[in-house]
Amino acid sequence: MRRYFVSLAIACSLFQGCKIERENALAPGIGAAEHLLPHEADAQVDLCGDGIVQDGEECDDANDVDDDKCTNACYEPVCGDGIRQKHLGEECDDGNDSNDDACTNLCWNARCGDGYVQLAEECDDANADSTDDCVACTKAFCGDGFLQKGEVCDDGDQIDSDGCSNQCQVPRCGDGIVQTGFDEQCDDANQDNTDACSNSCKLARCGDGIVQANETCDDGNRVCDDGCSNRCEPARCGDGIVQCDEDCDDGNSENADGCSNDCVKATCGDGVTQKSEGEECDDGNRKDTDDCTNHCKVPRCGDGVTQTRLGEECDDGDGDNTDECTTGCKRAFCGDGIVQWNEQCDDANQVCSDGCLDNCKFQATCGNGRIECGEECDDANHDGSDNCVNCHLAICGDGYWHADSAEECDDGNTDNTDNCTQSCLRPFCGDKIVQSGEACDDGNNTANDGCTNCALD
Repeated sequence: MRRYFVSLAIACSLFQGCKIERENALAPGIGAAEHLLPHEADAQVDLCGDGIVQDGEECDDANDVDDDKCTNACYEPVCGDGIRQKHLGEECDDGNDSNDDACTNLCWNARCGDGYVQLAEECDDANADSTDDCVACTKAFCGDGFLQKGEVCDDGDQIDSDGCSNQCQVPRCGDGIVQTGFDEQCDDANQDNTDACSNSCKLARCGDGIVQANETCDDGNRVCDDGCSNRCEPARCGDGIVQCDEDCDDGNSENADGCSNDCVKATCGDGVTQKSEGEECDDGNRKDTDDCTNHCKVPRCGDGVTQTRLGEECDDGDGDNTDECTTGCKRAFCGDGIVQWNEQCDDANQVCSDGCLDNCKFQATCGNGRIECGEECDDANHDGSDNCVNCHLAICGDGYWHADSAEECDDGNTDNTDNCTQSCLRPFCGDKIVQSGEACDDGNNTANDGCTNCALD
C-alpha cells in the first residue's frame, strides 16, 4: 500500500511564510489530495512510504508497521507520539502530556513510587522511606505501622493497651489508659494519691502506705504488732483480726470456743475439752496410754495406740485385718481363723484332713525342713539314702537302699524271687527262698535231708 502527504516545502512555496512543524504531517493512510485546495492538486508528490527519505521526513521504511523504528508518518518514534514502541522499552503511550493518568510522560505505566499522584494515591514522593510523610503512596498516620516524626512507637493496630497507645506513644502511668501488660491495675490520669487509684497506677488498698478515707492508719507493712493492724486499724486482741502475735482472734469473750480470750488457739493437751474442735477429752498431759489419748480421744481398739491395760496386744490403726495386727488388736497367728498375707488358708483348727493343714497351707511342702501335717520327717534334702525319704521314715521296700541300715538292697517290690528279697537282702542258697537256678532251699546245711546245697538228693 502507498501512503501520501503534501510536501511541506511545496505547500510553503504556494502559501508564503508557513512554518514547518511535525504536527502538520497527515495521518497515516490519508491521501494528500484530500487536504489540498484545487489549485494545489498539481503539486501532489508521491513521498512518505516510498522508501525514500524526502524533505520533511525523518525516515521512510516503506512498510505499514507503525511500531518499528519508523512510524507510518515517516517520523522516528518518540515517547508521546501515541504509538507504544516496545523495542524502546515503552510500557504505554497515550500521546498526551498528562502525568496524572494511567500512562506517564515517560511512557511508563503509572505506579506507586513514580513521583506522580495518580488514581487512588494520596501522595507519591518517589522513595521507599517509610519514615517521611508519604508511605506506600498513602499519607502517613499514627497506626500505619511505620515510625514517623513525632511518634515514639507505631505498632499498626488500634489496641490501646498493648505497649503502644493509639496516639503512638509508649504507655506510662498517668496517661489514662490501663496497661495490664505493664502491671497497671488502674489509671485515672490524675495526681491524687488518696483516691481509688494511686499515682503508681495501683488500686488503693490497706497496706499501700497511703491513708485512704476509710482507714485509720496505713503503715505500708505486714507487721501486726506495730500499732497499725493489717486492716489499717489499731491492733488489739478481741478485735476479730488475727495479728502477728496472735494464734486466733474470734472477737468474743468465750474461752472454750476454740480461741481463748488471750487470742491463743485451743489445742489438744491444754486441759480444756474443746468439743467444737472434735475433742472427746483433754486431760492436759502427754501420756498416750491413759484414759485420754494425746489426740484427745477416748482410747479404743483401732486408734493406733496399744492399750495393754485394755487387753490389746497391738494396735496399728489401719483397719487391715490381714496384716500382723488384726482389727481386734491381737497379734495374727495361724489358727486365728483369719487368712493373713502369708497364709493360704486358716480354719482355726489343728485338723489336717479338712482341706487346710495346721500350718495354714492347703498341702504340706515336703523339703522345707519343717514336719508338717501328714509328714513323718523332713530333713530338707532329696537324699534317698538317708533315714528320711520323701518326708517319711526310711523302711525296707521304699525303693531306696539305705547304707547305714541292715539293707543290702531295696528294689521297692514284693517279689521274693528276684535279685532283692522282701527283707532287702541279696538272695543266697539257704535263705529258704527258692531262687532261679535252685531246685530247692530248705534253709539248712544238713546233708541227705532231701535238699542239699539247694539241690534235690
